[in-house]
Amino acid sequence: MKHSIVSADLKIRDLASMLEQHVILFVQRGGVLVGSVTNGDFRRGISLGLSLDDGLDRLMNRSPLFVLERDDYKTRLERVRRLPPGLRYLPELNERGEIIRVVSDRGLVSIPNIAVIMAGGLGSRLRSLTKSIPKPMLRIGEKPILQLIIEQSRRAGISRFVLSVNYKAEVIKDYFKDGADFDVKIEYIEETVRRGTAGCLSLLSVLPNDPFLIMNGDVLTDLDLNALLVFHGEQAAAASVCTHDYQLTVPYGVIETNHGRIVSINEKPTFGYSISAGIYVLNPECLALVPPTDLFDMPSLLSKILAQGSMVAAYPLPGYWMDIGSLEDFHRASHEYRDALDRGNSLENKAYSNIRCDQSPAGNCWNSIN
Repeated sequence: MKHSIVSADLKIRDLASMLEQHVILFVQRGGVLVGSVTNGDFRRGISLGLSLDDGLDRLMNRSPLFVLERDDYKTRLERVRRLPPGLRYLPELNERGEIIRVVSDRGLVSIPNIAVIMAGGLGSRLRSLTKSIPKPMLRIGEKPILQLIIEQSRRAGISRFVLSVNYKAEVIKDYFKDGADFDVKIEYIEETVRRGTAGCLSLLSVLPNDPFLIMNGDVLTDLDLNALLVFHGEQAAAASVCTHDYQLTVPYGVIETNHGRIVSINEKPTFGYSISAGIYVLNPECLALVPPTDLFDMPSLLSKILAQGSMVAAYPLPGYWMDIGSLEDFHRASHEYRDALDRGNSLENKAYSNIRCDQSPAGNCWNSIN
């Protein structure tokens, strides 16, 4: 752990060993947060002639940065930007000013308050497997794809999900119910007619207040959601699209001609493309662009966002990504999952493993620093 909470009754000499293990100490007196101390503060105090027997009040920073539980996305992002290099921790306070936890810069930016998962596809290319169950319920290892997605997202901090269902909807609803068995809250959008990958967004019962996540229900990834959300805010984007590199090899010799003459022959060339990974972040105002009826796909929504002059950012996925679109993809994902289990590093445990939030006991610190 790179941070700790200490009592203001300690002496400066008590901090020497602590600062060998922690980059920052949050100081409290009588349950109230009164300051913070770093290695830099310690060295500066000693150079100014402070005694090792002096109290921490002569050494500490009396105006520590913090965030409130109720702070919105923009406020949190502003606090992240104010953090100095190497000091990436802040206390998060509830409405009474009590420290709920100490979080890193990646944990400071609110995880989307809603994750919408598109789970209504027909799975036509997997028809031999999806005659009786929808594609998101196909099992990778011992769990359905959709369960892996929800559990990975839950470990990242998302606790509210909206599942858009259509084909074999009852299978999904009977399995997940209201989400209580998975420590989440699940609501359903049940499309009576197919609405496309974005059309169902017009059916959300409660509109999100902050940027929210949209994922296809057949995607496995180890995406760091906090990194994606920080990127989205830094780009001042209305929408962000996760992208993945895709290589396409032409199985023939490609001939370039000029006025009927061959000028070059390229045998089985490979071309690289950036494709949509089926993972998006949208600002709430984008929902006004979704028509209340008719088929409406995500590319159409993104085109509308661009047409009105707003920014759509591209976030290249840095790690694992697999879209279960075919039998070959499904078998490959199953083998990769089993191999990962054999290595003790399963996809479900790997995903979002960068999140670190530590519960920290403290008393009321509202009056002294608000």
